[in-house]
Amino acid sequence: MDRSCYFSCEFFSAYKWFFKWTLQKFERPETGDPLSPFLFLLIAESLNLILVKAEQVGWLNGFEIIPGGSKITHLQFADDTLVFPKHESIDHLRNILIWFEIISGLKVNFHKTSLMPVGEVPNLVSLAGSTGCNTHNLPTTYLGLPLGEPYRSNIKWNKLIERFEAWLPAWISKSLSRGCKLTLLISVLSALPIYFFSNFVAPMYAIKKMEQIMRNFLWDDGDDKKYHLVAWDQVETPKKLGGLGIKNLHLMNVALIMKWLWKFSDGNISLWKQLIEEKYGLAPLGWNSNPPKKVYGCSIWRGIHSFSNLFYSNCKFQLGNGDIISFWKDNWVGQAPLAQIFPAAFNASETKSLTVAQAFDSSSQHWNLALLAECMTTSFLI
Repeated sequence: MDRSCYFSCEFFSAYKWFFKWTLQKFERPETGDPLSPFLFLLIAESLNLILVKAEQVGWLNGFEIIPGGSKITHLQFADDTLVFPKHESIDHLRNILIWFEIISGLKVNFHKTSLMPVGEVPNLVSLAGSTGCNTHNLPTTYLGLPLGEPYRSNIKWNKLIERFEAWLPAWISKSLSRGCKLTLLISVLSALPIYFFSNFVAPMYAIKKMEQIMRNFLWDDGDDKKYHLVAWDQVETPKKLGGLGIKNLHLMNVALIMKWLWKFSDGNISLWKQLIEEKYGLAPLGWNSNPPKKVYGCSIWRGIHSFSNLFYSNCKFQLGNGDIISFWKDNWVGQAPLAQIFPAAFNASETKSLTVAQAFDSSSQHWNLALLAECMTTSFLI
């Protein structure tokens, strides 16, 4: 099916659940009981199995990452569920949810359920009427993050800046000591952007604006003029180095973004990693994905992938059998990659993708000097 037509037939359906327990042999868990979320997750897993079975028998049709690739029909997070049906599957989805109510004793709150079209969808109002839910359009917010918003849009950052400014009226800076202000900056304001910084590369204008708010709050003594007694670079220096310990927002953003590259490389299998591998393919040696080059690539992963060179240049590899470690480009011996230590040899090499395992003869336990010599151009050897 054509890609544009395919996406025009999809929906986001966000479901909110509330408890309606019908336990007969046990008392109903009270609010705050540590057993309540565990019991709910057990029941929510049954909904997952029902939706999986519905996809197997053809009642639900999700979307494919690439043509012929893995199909995603639904996603679950705690009490939120996203379902991706085509318009002809809406009636089946309605029946599935009714059956789930009968089986589990939980009640689906259709008043908090949203039907969101992706592209042009005919008869949207009638489809929403058949399910008894509301209709909303993208962009929206899901789990605190923007959904369907252009990646380079500044709307999300302007909202974050407004949240920064909203905290200040509650803190009367005139009555707070410098130590109290410093504690509030470290524990509250510096922590506000962590969730966004973990997923998006922040533009410099947003970082500078947030730092300006933090500076003015720290040095505000109630006078019209705010005298900044210490340079902000010194304020952001760790306490053990003589600074005040306020985090550098730009470095925090870069560190949180590069954590995704670490998770991609750690060998654990997760759904998001499988989808990235399927969409872009694995780079040589498998430490990262291929760079997103097409115009319709995921902009979030494009931003994360842009820090790959910085991330891997600061990684040091512990050598095993060496079959997935680059002989030249990875830092596996010394303090830097061999390509940086011996740039002339690297430039002369005809096999820059050589692995450590290929350069080492495991049978003789010696370096394969003949192979290394073959990798060099004649001009370099002369």
